[in-house]
Amino acid sequence: MGLLNRDIELRLDLTDRCNLKCIMCFMGYEAGRDRTRHFDMTADFFEEITAEILPRVNILHLSAGYEPLLNKDLSAILSVIKKNNVPQVVMTSNLMALTDQTADLLTDGYIHELHVSMDAADKTIYEMIRQKSDFDRVVSNLEKINHLKLSKKSKYPKIVFNYVLMKLNFSYLKDFVDFAGSLGIREINCAEFRVPYNYQKDLLPVGSRGLPADFDLADQHIDYHSPEVKKELIETVKYASDQGIFLNVPYKFDVNGAGKLMRRKKQVAHLWEKSSLMTFRAKMAFGINYLKKYPTYRKVSCSFPWRQMILTATGEVLPCCTWSGAPSMGSIHEEPLAKIWNNEKYLRVRDGIRNGNYPEACKQCIVGMRKRHGI
Repeated sequence: MGLLNRDIELRLDLTDRCNLKCIMCFMGYEAGRDRTRHFDMTADFFEEITAEILPRVNILHLSAGYEPLLNKDLSAILSVIKKNNVPQVVMTSNLMALTDQTADLLTDGYIHELHVSMDAADKTIYEMIRQKSDFDRVVSNLEKINHLKLSKKSKYPKIVFNYVLMKLNFSYLKDFVDFAGSLGIREINCAEFRVPYNYQKDLLPVGSRGLPADFDLADQHIDYHSPEVKKELIETVKYASDQGIFLNVPYKFDVNGAGKLMRRKKQVAHLWEKSSLMTFRAKMAFGINYLKKYPTYRKVSCSFPWRQMILTATGEVLPCCTWSGAPSMGSIHEEPLAKIWNNEKYLRVRDGIRNGNYPEACKQCIVGMRKRHGI
């Protein structure tokens, strides 16, 4: 299939394990799960379940919440992906489990973008947020990848920082821009903080690694309506831009004032600018298929069910990464991914969003309900 048919963004987990316990991650609040049983996807199983859908995938994300570097079959899985000539392959990792072998693999062109999850340039704050992490080890691993890229004269993987923005680390954002610049990293994606659907305050590691005893994750939302917050964000974005760094931060759209058309123009411009690290083939596929589906996108508040598929480690398929506490679209153990993409459940979700009859999982979503501040 050519670029005209590359219309799906697939996010999947290669394992159901993670080596960290981040305070803002749902995994830290899972109750009743047997931690002695784990699932790591094999290369044969990966090839089997993605055979029909992979030729339609434009962007493939190798993580939907768990740590992909823990999968021992990673090398063989990446070979399967490369064989299918996927235009854009993205891996999200905390980089703690990087070995010399995987570092060599990542710099051989199998991965186009490496999204590294870091939330502060300060060791204490970073390790407070990402419990069980080691700031110095992550920095060392970043330097290792940069050294290998230089020695191999490889432009891949292009590194992007993922920064979950909350009260705890908001004042450290400008320092983080300097930190990224020192490592030659030119993009920081600030995710808008959301309290995990299964959050339990009594499961917080309070008192551990500096986390205050009275800390409550539910209080970590940032007021983006605040003039002081807006001013600081604007100044930080400009500061980053002056250093050649693209800083993607949450901001508020004036939907009524600007109108829907202006909102869509801003979305396209933002997404195109953010895609500066995409391969040329991925960017062209994105542009072509966005135009094809624009008549649909302009009529709905959320386009995820038309362009994105999430595959969990247990084999459940979801229409977006925030979908929780609701039935899945199907299971790969019961029907192929290509069939799930157009099954009755998926069509019902799309019709509900199109007609304003939102599924329960969408009603608390900051995207679908136009409650979010960024794109």
